[in-house]
Amino acid sequence: MVEVKTNWTNIMRDEKIEPKDRLKASEYIAKTNAAFIDNQEVHNSITETEPIPDLDSLSVEELQQLESLILKATGEE
Repeated sequence: MVEVKTNWTNIMRDEKIEPKDRLKASEYIAKTNAAFIDNQEVHNSITETEPIPDLDSLSVEELQQLESLILKATGEE
């Protein structure tokens, strides 16, 4: 890949090459360096299989279990 980038760099800097080709070479260099970020729309639909319980209805033990699960999931345990 280094050779390819070197070639693109040489093309980009060579004033004898047409501007459109020099611009394309600079675009390729930028793309390989992740200079452009593609925006993507994310669509998500959630299908509930179980109703989400009201936290007020949970016992102390159930709340502690829930807290433990959250801490494990977030790596804060």
